[in-house]
Amino acid sequence: MSLKITVLLENKTSDSYLIAKPGLSLLLEDGEEKIIFDTGPDGSYIENANRMGISIDDISKIVISHGHSDHIGGVNYFPHNAKLICHPDALSEKYYGVMFNKKSVLKFKKISGKINKRVKKRVFFRLTKSHMKISDRFIFSGEIANSHRKSYGLIRKSSWANDYILDDSALIWKSDNGLVIIIGCGHSGICEIINHAKMITGVDKVYAVIGGLHLRRALPTELLKIREFFIKEDIKQVYGCHCTGSWGRLWLPNIKQLKTGQVLLVE
Repeated sequence: MSLKITVLLENKTSDSYLIAKPGLSLLLEDGEEKIIFDTGPDGSYIENANRMGISIDDISKIVISHGHSDHIGGVNYFPHNAKLICHPDALSEKYYGVMFNKKSVLKFKKISGKINKRVKKRVFFRLTKSHMKISDRFIFSGEIANSHRKSYGLIRKSSWANDYILDDSALIWKSDNGLVIIIGCGHSGICEIINHAKMITGVDKVYAVIGGLHLRRALPTELLKIREFFIKEDIKQVYGCHCTGSWGRLWLPNIKQLKTGQVLLVE
């Protein structure tokens, strides 16, 4: 069995007739499941699907990697009922800003997406911090352990707090050659995500890593450690897009770029 990945939206495009903008949306098909992973900031992923002649009528599941607007904002444009799978924090308000105490903050810019009431009435939310089996081959990672998380703005739940993006999650597909790990931004740390995927599946071999790896501003010391980790893991296919950046791609062995409109077939 193979996994077909169609890039519905990415920062750059491979064809001038398709829309490119900061964000990510991937269509995943393995013959049994047809899943949209992330939805970009708006309805551009739907428009690109239409322009590519792709029907989304039979898509019943949307998986959201985390609650930043460039990954969850497009949920409001999904035209029919679906199950939305994500971490509970993905639906919380998030801002760039400064926190003085739990009740007093200075907000600069909202960075979370808000799902409107009309969509909430027809979307079934499956919110989980734990990993979850979606099918025989697809697994939602749930919350990923990392003792060295960096704060990335503010989050408002019952009170204000620094946002360590605990909602950052991945989607895992079990291929016959090893794990295929699909990542939105990799805020949890790419090495931590890979180790988490191996732990929850019991599969030690990672065949492919695909998505945003959040390396565009990473320090050389961090990138060198990640490079050595990837070489040790002997990952056969690596596709970095969105927040990976050209700087991040310089460091990873055999990494390829993804653009809007590209189609991958992973065995």
